[in-house]
Amino acid sequence: MPKYVKFNEPYNRSEFLEFLSREFLTDSFRSNIEEISLKSKGRIKKAFELGEDPVLGITVFEFEHDSEKDPRVSLSREAFRIMADYGTRDSLAIFKSSNSENYRFSYMSIELTKENGKIKNKYSNPKRYSFYLGPDAKIHTPEKFLSKRVIDLEDLRKRFSVEVVNKEFYEKIALLFTKLVGGKRKIGSEEVPFETILKLPSTDPKKDHEILQEFAVRLIGRIIFIWFLKEKHSESGNPLVPKEVLSSRSIKEAIENNQDYYHEVIEPLFFEVLNTKLEERKERFRKPEFDQIPFLNGGLFAPHNHDYYEIDEITGFSKYLNTLKVPNEWLKELLELLETYNFTIDENTPVDVELSVDPEMLGRIFENLLAEINPETGESARKATGSYYTPRQIVEYMVDESLKHYLVSNTGIKEKQAENLLSYADVELSLNEDEKEKILDALSKLKIIDPACGSGAFPMGLLQKIAYTLDKLDPNATEWKERQLRAVNPVFRNFIEEKFKNESASYIRKLGIIEHSIYGVDIQEIAVELSKLRVFLSLIVDANVNDNIHENRGVKPLPNLEFKFVCANTLGKLHESKDKKQQRLGDTSSDRDILKLKAIMERFFNSYGNEKERLKDEFRKLQKKIAQAIDKEIFENGNTKMIKSLGLELSQWDPFADKASDWFDPEWMFGIKNGFDIVIANPPYIRQEALDSELKEYLRKNYKTMTGTSDIYVAFYERGLELTREGGILVYISSNKFLRAKYGKALTNFLQQNYTVSKIIDFGDLPVFDATTYPCILTVKKIKPSKENHLRYLKVENLNYKSLREEIERKSINVVIRKDSDRWVLEDKASLKLLEKIQAAGIPLGEYVNGKIFRGIVTGYNKAFIIDEAKRQELIQKDPKSAEIIKPYLTGKEIKRYSIEWNGKYIILAKDGIDIPHDYPAIYEHLSQYKEALEKRWDKGKYWYNLRSCAYYSEFEKPKIVYQKFQVAPKFTFDEGSFYTNDAVWCIGLEDFYLLAFLNSKLGWFLITKYCTQIQNGYQLIWNYLENVPIVRPDEKARKEIEETTKVLINSKKGSLTANNKTTDELDKHIDRLIYQIHDLTPQEIELIDQLSWTR
Repeated sequence: MPKYVKFNEPYNRSEFLEFLSREFLTDSFRSNIEEISLKSKGRIKKAFELGEDPVLGITVFEFEHDSEKDPRVSLSREAFRIMADYGTRDSLAIFKSSNSENYRFSYMSIELTKENGKIKNKYSNPKRYSFYLGPDAKIHTPEKFLSKRVIDLEDLRKRFSVEVVNKEFYEKIALLFTKLVGGKRKIGSEEVPFETILKLPSTDPKKDHEILQEFAVRLIGRIIFIWFLKEKHSESGNPLVPKEVLSSRSIKEAIENNQDYYHEVIEPLFFEVLNTKLEERKERFRKPEFDQIPFLNGGLFAPHNHDYYEIDEITGFSKYLNTLKVPNEWLKELLELLETYNFTIDENTPVDVELSVDPEMLGRIFENLLAEINPETGESARKATGSYYTPRQIVEYMVDESLKHYLVSNTGIKEKQAENLLSYADVELSLNEDEKEKILDALSKLKIIDPACGSGAFPMGLLQKIAYTLDKLDPNATEWKERQLRAVNPVFRNFIEEKFKNESASYIRKLGIIEHSIYGVDIQEIAVELSKLRVFLSLIVDANVNDNIHENRGVKPLPNLEFKFVCANTLGKLHESKDKKQQRLGDTSSDRDILKLKAIMERFFNSYGNEKERLKDEFRKLQKKIAQAIDKEIFENGNTKMIKSLGLELSQWDPFADKASDWFDPEWMFGIKNGFDIVIANPPYIRQEALDSELKEYLRKNYKTMTGTSDIYVAFYERGLELTREGGILVYISSNKFLRAKYGKALTNFLQQNYTVSKIIDFGDLPVFDATTYPCILTVKKIKPSKENHLRYLKVENLNYKSLREEIERKSINVVIRKDSDRWVLEDKASLKLLEKIQAAGIPLGEYVNGKIFRGIVTGYNKAFIIDEAKRQELIQKDPKSAEIIKPYLTGKEIKRYSIEWNGKYIILAKDGIDIPHDYPAIYEHLSQYKEALEKRWDKGKYWYNLRSCAYYSEFEKPKIVYQKFQVAPKFTFDEGSFYTNDAVWCIGLEDFYLLAFLNSKLGWFLITKYCTQIQNGYQLIWNYLENVPIVRPDEKARKEIEETTKVLINSKKGSLTANNKTTDELDKHIDRLIYQIHDLTPQEIELIDQLSWTR
């Protein structure tokens, strides 16, 4: 805890400088207070330089502005410009306002723009990270991170790391989640088990664990949502929800009075207050603190089936008072936790982040909670549904990429203009009025869908970026408001105008985007609920709260999102007839009813109360009528088999119910017939082994890209492109394995033949997500491909970049798609030309070796079968016959380039069929001590003491080339037949020194890197890929010279003298030259290989 400043007191400059000098910055910090002359006054009214720390290379600023409610993004933009004028890349800044004693302490960084080697007063890649301090602040987090001296600039950046704050908060919430529903939770290095303390009516904790988990997620989500509402204030400073509602103080009083806090406080707050208009609330729920809370609408606090909420009108209490139990002590622990953190309703952006719990944290928390392990089955929602939370930088890039394509395609502006419009950097828009009009028109017509929306990361990212873009073009939302009014039925224009009345420009922008542009689908009901929750929160933060307006404190009821986010199986399709026109809803005799249905969807968005219930009833009746009409039309067209399936499916979908639909159809569910402009998603990562046979068969029949071994994201590509309108764009982050695996052939063919793949960003095995998922970002335009198949490609080497977009701009290259047997190979033109030349002259390695390839031995339990020299001697001493089946054993780590560094291990070769107890008693005695473990092996022989059956054991004792399966540089060597190997080693059963030299050469490595899968810092030499490497057969003279040189090189590695006293490096270079000559390479081709090869 700092001595010189208290973070929960008003800002005091002299005290804060003492803190910086004596406790936080390095000893080199010197204060030097100077007022800065501002070129123009915007939000920042005064600015001061307070000092510098030359060791860290930072300047400390102080900025004064009028109101604590001034937009953070605007303040940041002005502060970044002052930094650029100062020529400083990194700074610390205090932001204080005239109307509040609270303040923000920020770390800020920019990249300064250079022209002709000189720094200009422009910047890019701005970042601001802030702690909220002062009398209203919770100081747990700042005291933790600001209490010690900074070592260097990297340490300073870590002190302001939002990831650390997020992780700490999530871990505490996750622990509480586990305490409630039961299971195991890792605390430190120990896994601690917890019993289930949540009790639900007629729910078995073991059989119905998912119901308990989803109840807990909803409960925590709603409470945290209310916590954000406490941070929303009216102009008079009164919170939307009073501080005393849901507080540790109130629950302590409830415990003292022996009250059930969940039933007596939380249930009424959720279902009778937030979900009910003030004048319609029952008398017993009309408490003073509750009367201040406005009705929200939107269904967020409507009772779910598994909320088990039903009031006994006689007693006035819940009918489940005794069978639904959420312990008071658990709720107390949750509320106390929430009270230790700052919450901010200001939505963080990629350039301005407050180190508090912000609305985006909701998504991160609940995406991870959905993935929590079920202690009874060992399964998880994330494992079952394949969902992973997409990091903010990835979301930002994909959002920008999709919007850029849409704007360029639909307005005629240039790509650079679109990039500048979407950028947070200090760049000129250079747009004329006509271009601005076209952009506003295009954005008002934009349709976007996330077909696997999870907790809403992409819909929210798009909502924020579109709103930000509109703010640049139309600051007062005047033009945008007019476009929204023109888009609605004239009958409802007055109603919409009234809804916009007295609302902020930000609210009007967001409401329009939500109503007309953004859609989501997910198979998990709880995920859809969370997406809606995030959208609601985004609207609430910009709503005007006016204490002088009696009706709902001026807060407009939230919209209904049942026709914006639906719970459905995206991959499920409506049954198709032979004549597909019969199925399309707009082509039936019920066209007028279809239009009525769409009108109900539009009206339902803004409805509440009795009107909302009436529209639900109208929808269901009309839905049934249309379904019956479709059945009649199908029958009259002679397709009787379709009647039951199609009509039943259409009539059974209930957008207002708490269950997922087996199918998804955008026309029926959203009223959208011609597809979406943008399809964006992080589709599920479910391996094909985890798919049940019925689902596999359905996918195989309905998706041409799916084979028996395809992972599920493959079908999402095909489905996503079906949902994309002509000329639209699909941007996915998915596994990259379809680029290399055989099952990807159908998908790569499908993409290459029908669409334009414009960009691939490949992260390999970098930990973009918490799990290793091998992600890549694929951008596909729904337009016919060109003959050249050109695209931009980047293999991301590490995650240390400041900006993914800038990393891609700097390092991505133009490549051509090369079809190579079952996969794509992405090459620049020069590499492609060279590969084609070598392919034409050679034959595949698999053909060259004529199938003489095998991998090392899997013992199933190395502890028993792998022994050292001392154990070998011991076994032979007990029984000399033991030597017959104890063989030298080699692992991948011992294989070097042209040599072996054996560590003296042996394998007990207890092959299947050998009678170990009878023929080798000493070995049997040794193995017997591991009997229990050996019996559990899945890969054992007939008896527990045998290795599994293997047809090629004898090949190990013949001459062979051996190599590591994973290599960062070529490591092939020759074994005369001395060694057996482990399964990290592969063997080529040939005594071929030319082949050995080729595989160890620069050209050989160049080809290996083009054909094999990159992983970590090296390559996996899986035979399915390695066998495709082309090998040119040399003439006898060249072969002989290379083989002789190779043998000399091998001997030199053993310590023998080389011919003519040549060094091994000289011999290596000589072999490379000979191999270049065999392949007739030009100097330019040799230079290309040398650039891409490893360093010896």
